Amino acid sequence: MMRSESDKQYYCAEFRKYSTPTISDVLDSLGIAGGLRGIHQRGSHSDCVGFVFTVKFQLMDREEFYAADDFIEDVSKGDVIVIDNAGRDFCTVWGNILTEFAVKKGIAGTIVYGAIRDISESHNLKYPLFSSHVFMQSGKARIRKEAQQCPISINGTIVNNGDLLRADANGCVVVPQSQLNEVLERAANIRKTEQCIIDGVRAGKSVSLLRKKYSYAKPWEQKR
Repeated sequence: MMRSESDKQYYCAEFRKYSTPTISDVLDSLGIAGGLRGIHQRGSHSDCVGFVFTVKFQLMDREEFYAADDFIEDVSKGDVIVIDNAGRDFCTVWGNILTEFAVKKGIAGTIVYGAIRDISESHNLKYPLFSSHVFMQSGKARIRKEAQQCPISINGTIVNNGDLLRADANGCVVVPQSQLNEVLERAANIRKTEQCIIDGVRAGKSVSLLRKKYSYAKPWEQKR
């Protein structure tokens, strides 16, 4: 699904209003698995949102030099790169040169199902970076790009090119592009419900009574 630049900016701004726990609760209510298990923030600059550009790597079938980063110039400003390196912990697919280029181009962040390196450089540049592993060994002569802008799987969660990704200190969650409006509507209802409960707690009221009053079991249905 092709989206205009103005549409992308609108959805990114709207989803930035909500944390990954809130978005995850919405996806649960819709029966959608969107959380990326085993993916952790690297450094304190971990907040990002953007439409996904997917990349998939495979093992080399023979030893030769291969420039594994030949996808980077195809990524648009504001996108989030999501790389499937099959969770490999022995070779990297992201380092300081790619971070420098991503920052220069305005890419929103990178998520890697596998290993990354040069963590301090990314931190100094305030670039949002998440991965399942950190290791210094290069991917050269070990892996090569298999495909890009294709469906990938991260610990069983399917990520499609063009989906929306929200990441913060709690982790990363992917929203199918066909569900953006529904997720936003339910997220707003959840936040309103939870705020009513929090306000009640601050006023000294019972948590259990507040949860019952505001139908906490299904907060996405509450329109206040």
